[in-house]
Amino acid sequence: MRGLRLPFTPRTSNSRGARVALALGILACSPLAAQNAPFATGADASWYTQMVHDSGYVFRTQQGIPEPCLNVLQSVGINAVRLRVWLNPAGGWCNQADVVSKALAANALGQRVMIDFHFSDTWASGANQAPPAAWVGYGLSQMEAAVAGEVSSVLGAIQAAGGSVAWVQLGNEINSGMLFPLGEVGGSGNTGFGNLAGLINAGYGAVKAVFPGAQVIVHLSSGENDSVFEWFFDNLKAAGGRFDVIGMSAYPFWANLPWQTEVTQVVATLNDMKARYGVPTMVCECGYAESDPADTYSYLQALVQAARQAGALGVFYWEPECYGSWPSAANGGTYAMGAFTSSGEPSAGLNAFADSGVAPYYPSQTPSVTMASGSTVLLSAPSPAFPAPSYQWSLNGAPVAGATGPMLLLAGATAANAGAYTCAATNAAGSATSAPAALSVVQTPNPGRLVNLSTRAQVGTGGSILIAGFVVGGPGTSGAQTLLLRGSGPALAAFGVSGVLPDPQLTLNGPPGFAALVKEGWGGSAAVSAAASQVGAFAWTDPTSHDAALVATVPGGAYTAAIAGQGGDTGVALAEVYDATPAGAYTPSTPRLINLSARVQVGSAGDILIAGFVVGGSTSKTLLVRASGPALAAFAVPGYLPDPLLQIFRSESDGTSTLLQSSKGWGGSAQTASVAASVGAFSWGASATPDSALLLTLPPGAYTAQVSGATGDTGVALVEVYEVP
Repeated sequence: MRGLRLPFTPRTSNSRGARVALALGILACSPLAAQNAPFATGADASWYTQMVHDSGYVFRTQQGIPEPCLNVLQSVGINAVRLRVWLNPAGGWCNQADVVSKALAANALGQRVMIDFHFSDTWASGANQAPPAAWVGYGLSQMEAAVAGEVSSVLGAIQAAGGSVAWVQLGNEINSGMLFPLGEVGGSGNTGFGNLAGLINAGYGAVKAVFPGAQVIVHLSSGENDSVFEWFFDNLKAAGGRFDVIGMSAYPFWANLPWQTEVTQVVATLNDMKARYGVPTMVCECGYAESDPADTYSYLQALVQAARQAGALGVFYWEPECYGSWPSAANGGTYAMGAFTSSGEPSAGLNAFADSGVAPYYPSQTPSVTMASGSTVLLSAPSPAFPAPSYQWSLNGAPVAGATGPMLLLAGATAANAGAYTCAATNAAGSATSAPAALSVVQTPNPGRLVNLSTRAQVGTGGSILIAGFVVGGPGTSGAQTLLLRGSGPALAAFGVSGVLPDPQLTLNGPPGFAALVKEGWGGSAAVSAAASQVGAFAWTDPTSHDAALVATVPGGAYTAAIAGQGGDTGVALAEVYDATPAGAYTPSTPRLINLSARVQVGSAGDILIAGFVVGGSTSKTLLVRASGPALAAFAVPGYLPDPLLQIFRSESDGTSTLLQSSKGWGGSAQTASVAASVGAFSWGASATPDSALLLTLPPGAYTAQVSGATGDTGVALVEVYEVP
């Protein structure tokens, strides 16, 4: 991009929502082979982490659902992401660490990644090609080594973290060369193309050493000016410069052309470059006035269709996520060619990507899974293609009858169900088949199961106390189950939680005939400490605290653990229910937790409903997770949450969390309704209410179900986690 100060009238800044936590997923994705890769409908989204962390920006889908930026871009057809790299930038954004995290986030969604090396500490484009401060004064051999070292370092870090890169751009809009004065061409400091070719070749070799399949791009501005491209690449080729793809920028504003003329001339350059040099082409940057989404749509759709017809690899929109007052003067000045609304949603202009057609591809390969014999397994392989694709599952290469959706639910799995599953997705734009996912079905005395529920909430009085429900039992089980139940108030202060409930009272209620158990203060109980240590609960260190806990052995049935202030006091409390069956004592006939639930007043920002749950055992477990808001009206619950957004996160060992799936509105799904009925969940009826639900097969580990108002609304919500036997 040639600069950021544009003569469009900037929009006034809008009020900011709460900061959102980025769920940066790290999933192993197989890079798509170049010849089979779909046309790249891409976006340079390098700013989004800084926007979120420095300025609290929130990104939303066109339906108003808050989601991580890359998820939002994917929802309008973005299947590839371009990320710029600076060596030692002020503030750290776009440095190696930032770029690695964004590359991994894109990989987790299956979005292919282009790394754009500016070889500078700040913006490098056109005649602005200052080397990093640390490289000033280098001779040619030193500079070549520095280029190779930077490329190796960044790409090596991505590779070491499990990520992949499809393209690498060496220099940014280098019409006049790069790393001035050594690599300048055509200007007052012209050293000829020999130096530039040496610098590019140093980077080329470094790319291939780390990612041999990645394509190396040399990128110029002014895609409408074919003569500039011919001059540059004729000279670069003559000097021995190496590259795999010719990239260009296409901005009607900078060219001072109507968008129709810009498209015509850019396509002429694409065709000439491909024919003249025998290499693929790509539009690495484009943009249009954010104030005119209708013309943005027309321009982008025409450019995508024409570039596809010309055999180009893709089209990337530059920084579409900009909105409001971003970027500020401190971050480069006003940029008026973003493509988001003032509410943080993609504008109608970006719909051109999806409407032009996005071939199926797989966001992440369906993981292999090990299930206990007789259990239910869910295989999922949705493809974010446009238009929506048709599906066909196969087992060991043979089509599975009736398996024609993005999810395959297998009940009562046996050895006959084991094998390699693939899913083929097809639409008018193309087709793709997922990599094989191995399903193993084993006999085990330690099957996957729910072993913990924890819910933190603001405890009020009357109907606003904290209530966690759970069911003990399961098909083929008998006898009793040992549980640890805790109500933490004062103990939360050690984690920096303010306004804790000072004197929690824990009450365990059960089925008819069960005598309620009431506990106030744990008194340093040795039994409680031992059980907490066994199940991995955080330690309580003050035996005189008013936190409440009890260890109880209970028969099968439905129970509630209620937390209230003993003297009517209020504050934040944590309710925890643990399966405390002694290690090694569990068998398939031992009662287990088959349903966990919590009803909470959902606020905004940090006061949403967060329910933690843990899958234990040695195999994966299939679960139904529901977030009820409007459905509670049938039980005369006042002030219910009108539009619940359900998100499932996996807790990682480094303290971070990864967003796995989200749901806004269950859509009246027959499959969801059928599973809900089979596990004894109350009916939501046949209509598509705004209540949300997800079916997942999860390996052993810790997870959270988070429920918030999709549009920032508040109210009472119920979250439920059911095992699907």
